[in-house]
Amino acid sequence: MQISEREQKQKLLSAMEQSLDGYAYSVKEILKRSKSGALSGICGTVSQIVRTDDAYAIAIETALSASMQNLVTETEADAKAAIRLLQRENLGRATFLPVSAVRGSRLSDDGLDRYAGYVGLAAELVSFDEKYRGVIDSLLGRVAVAEDLDTAVLIAKKNQYKFRIVTLDGQVVNAGGSMTGGSRNKSTGLLSRKNEISALSREISALVHKRAALTSTVQTVQQENARLQAEITAADAELVTMNEDRIRAESEKQRLSVLLSKTNEQIADVQADETRRVSREKSIRETIASSQKKEQDISDQIVQKEEALSKIRLRQKETADRQTEAERSFRDLSERRAALSQKQALLLQEMQMMKERADSGSDDAAKRREDCAALSEQNVQIRTRIDALHADVQRMQSRIDAIAGELSEQAAKRSEAEAESESYRRGERALSEQREQTVSEAARLEERCAQLKRSYDELIAKLWEEYELTRSEAQKLAVPVEDLTRANSQLAGLRSKIRALGSVNVDAVEEYREVSDRYAFLSSQTKDAEQSRAELLRLIDDLTAQMQSIFSENFEQINAHFKRIFVELFGGGRAELKMTDPDDVLETGIEIFVEPPGKVIKSLSSLSGGEQAFVAIAIYFAILKVHPAPFCILDEIEAALDDVNVDKYAAYLRTLSDKTQFIAITHRRGTMEAADVLYGVTMQEEGVSKLLKMQVNGSDTAASLLSQEQTEQ
Repeated sequence: MQISEREQKQKLLSAMEQSLDGYAYSVKEILKRSKSGALSGICGTVSQIVRTDDAYAIAIETALSASMQNLVTETEADAKAAIRLLQRENLGRATFLPVSAVRGSRLSDDGLDRYAGYVGLAAELVSFDEKYRGVIDSLLGRVAVAEDLDTAVLIAKKNQYKFRIVTLDGQVVNAGGSMTGGSRNKSTGLLSRKNEISALSREISALVHKRAALTSTVQTVQQENARLQAEITAADAELVTMNEDRIRAESEKQRLSVLLSKTNEQIADVQADETRRVSREKSIRETIASSQKKEQDISDQIVQKEEALSKIRLRQKETADRQTEAERSFRDLSERRAALSQKQALLLQEMQMMKERADSGSDDAAKRREDCAALSEQNVQIRTRIDALHADVQRMQSRIDAIAGELSEQAAKRSEAEAESESYRRGERALSEQREQTVSEAARLEERCAQLKRSYDELIAKLWEEYELTRSEAQKLAVPVEDLTRANSQLAGLRSKIRALGSVNVDAVEEYREVSDRYAFLSSQTKDAEQSRAELLRLIDDLTAQMQSIFSENFEQINAHFKRIFVELFGGGRAELKMTDPDDVLETGIEIFVEPPGKVIKSLSSLSGGEQAFVAIAIYFAILKVHPAPFCILDEIEAALDDVNVDKYAAYLRTLSDKTQFIAITHRRGTMEAADVLYGVTMQEEGVSKLLKMQVNGSDTAASLLSQEQTEQ
């Protein structure tokens, strides 16, 4: 329910309270005269001087019953003056409770506390001014309140039905054992109305505060939204700057990524070189070790070969000595052979001369023969000696040849050994050079590795110092470069652009992060505010649409019933309810158009008082048709009707009694004849009222009760 509806309801209930709606005519007149100053000492009705919680309102209203309209006065004289006024002006009857005279007593509830459903004494469940204690005790002092009817019956039985017990829902166990109960509308009583007005006032006040708070919140949200919009605008401008910085940062990041990639490649190459160097160094070391071993083997072999060469040289020397001796002997033999050959030639020449002499002289032939024979024998001997010398020469030549062959073989072996030794020396020199080269290459690689490590460390430090990036983060951000030349060209261009931009704001990233976080927070706040506003608007729209639908549906139903009931009550004619603004059903007014049979009416003011009352009754019956109330009190609503219309009213009232229990306060015979039970209040003694109850069986009983009441008046 909206504030306006609550305010309207509060105004309606307040107007009913101020107009004393629900009070008897006599009570209304006394209160009006007291307010105008015509009467003094009037404190108000019982319902006006007591207050109670909503939980006990029905029970207290039931306990007080008709006493709620009793008038409380300061003194007996004030009560007498008021009674004389009612009597003098024929305003009806009323019951007065002088504070100075009325006294009452209270039950002792010591024994009642043991019952589980016992609530308390009715006089203790209401609040009032202390000066009214006697009045309250007389009315509520001997009335107990229980939670339900079972508890009330149990308490009544245990206490021999000595006092009245009222339940929280309005059921009554009277003193003496009689019981009164049934359905009841908890919001129709005077106390309930007063409590409802107070509750509505509190609700309205709370809603007003809530609305003010919401309005303040909305204003705050609007201001915050405006501020946020300004901040968003500023943030957008900063965001543009940040985007530019971000682009530059991304370019620098890409450059660094490329540099990092190249560095990583160099590191990988260095690591691969290092791996190859280690492997090569290991291989070289193994080769050096093998070479050293081989060198040692070669040295051992060289030593062996040199020893063998020394032996060969010694043998060669001996052979050379022998060869020299043989050559000398051969020369001697050659000289001797030459000498012998020469001597042989001389001898042959002499033999030839001797032959010639022999031929020339026969005398000397014998001698010459002898000499020739001797010379021949000598020649044979020389030949034999020459043959022996030739044999010796051949033997010596064979020996010389053998020694020469042996010398040649020894020379070949020496040459081979010298060649092998030279080969070993060359291998040793090559291994020494290779070892020196390997050591130099290892030193160079170690220096290169140390240089690359320094470059790597410097690059990693630069990444962290300038960009706060670790190696793993940089690897994740690294982008492979397909065209190194193009990339270097782009890098040179970007560097020139960066130099043209000037110094880089190193705090831009952090500032961007802070602004971005602030923007995200403000965006979320704005989004939440917009969502809340949209949700509130949607809720208001839904409630408005629902209220419009309910109002329109109920209005159409009430209008339909009003048309039919008007015709039934008036015996013809036509009537209609119309909205002044059908497009705005929540703010529209309602106009009543009626045409009683045989009349042309342009306004309700043209109708008589009875007809106006009958129209109001028809509208009220139409409302009850749509929303039947379980309990309804009718306070002389037919007072302005004539007898015929009273009968119509009573007859139609009977048709509604199947769903609603009616209590009609009336002085009209037709209404009383239609009732099932009649309750009357009489005053047989001065200041003492008595309640009468009659079961109506016919019109005679009602007529007799009415006559009795009129006689008493």
